[in-house]
Amino acid sequence: MLDRERLHAIQWNELSDAYGPADDVPKWIEALYGTEDEANAANYELFGSITHQGSRYEATVAAMPFLIDVVVDDSATESARVTTLHLVRFAAMGSMGRRYDWSAQRDEQTSPAAKDCWQLAVDRWKDLEQLLDEESAELVGYVLELLCWTGNTSDSVLRSIRGLLRSNDAIQRSWGFAASTILGVEPDLDLMQVPEGRDRFAWAGAALRFLGDECPSIAIDELCAGLLGERSDLEGPFVWGDAVEQICAGVARSVPKSLESYFSTKLLDVIAVDSYVALELYLQLWLGEPNLNKRKPGPFSTGQIDALRSLERAVTAFDNQNRQRDHALPDFRGYAIPGKPSRFREWVETL
Repeated sequence: MLDRERLHAIQWNELSDAYGPADDVPKWIEALYGTEDEANAANYELFGSITHQGSRYEATVAAMPFLIDVVVDDSATESARVTTLHLVRFAAMGSMGRRYDWSAQRDEQTSPAAKDCWQLAVDRWKDLEQLLDEESAELVGYVLELLCWTGNTSDSVLRSIRGLLRSNDAIQRSWGFAASTILGVEPDLDLMQVPEGRDRFAWAGAALRFLGDECPSIAIDELCAGLLGERSDLEGPFVWGDAVEQICAGVARSVPKSLESYFSTKLLDVIAVDSYVALELYLQLWLGEPNLNKRKPGPFSTGQIDALRSLERAVTAFDNQNRQRDHALPDFRGYAIPGKPSRFREWVETL
């Protein structure tokens, strides 16, 4: 149950959230133990105030222990526990970065409040691990997600992942593949055959990370389907908000050399339709990491020039199809390349 004495002993008016003094935070925490509607309303307010756009504040750090208490307390409604888990995860890790790997996500926690929130989640691993035996598959899935993203490789977590990977339910198998990829824990080889169900997208990420040159090209196809928005029905544990594109960007860094040419061609097909993430990945594949301090493009190899010429055709198709009216493409800035499609075309002709 909620320890109200401990909650109100904190001088919340001296702590800040996104909008100033965090006076309302204890009221919202108390409401998490109320009805489903009250808890949902309180979580909505907390998301906006203590994790606004992925930022963390003094009040976020102070609230974290109480939020985790809600998650592990079965006197709160299941809905409140699950929704509060989303909040705890967001407080611990912020917005998903461009690496589908827990340690890279940890390294993105650079502010003191972000680091503290991450550590507070880690400090409660033992309490959270107890929930892996809950009957609610949804609650188990979201708890496992939080544990994986904070780097927990305990026996209970690994046992849970193995169980999910051998489940008869495709969605639960997808959680197992995603958990394996995030933690870097390779699934048994007999589980890495190409699946036919809704677990194929998560399998593709694991295949690209673990199979190396043995990875089949269908994993690239699945990745590009995600970039085109064709996997938007995968909401749930391990996939949230715009996470499909973020996952694609993260696992794309594991594409083996044997598939790079095929990946390049498929990315051009996606760019021609509509995907800024695909453009980002294509530029990284051919030109390396962006550098916003770069003042002059190049020098380019023959292969890079050919790749830029192919990209020009895809960008032109995208601009024409979507009537973008020559809007600048911001990803070009990191390579000192002209951003507007018309200027990009003219520049490519000089190469």
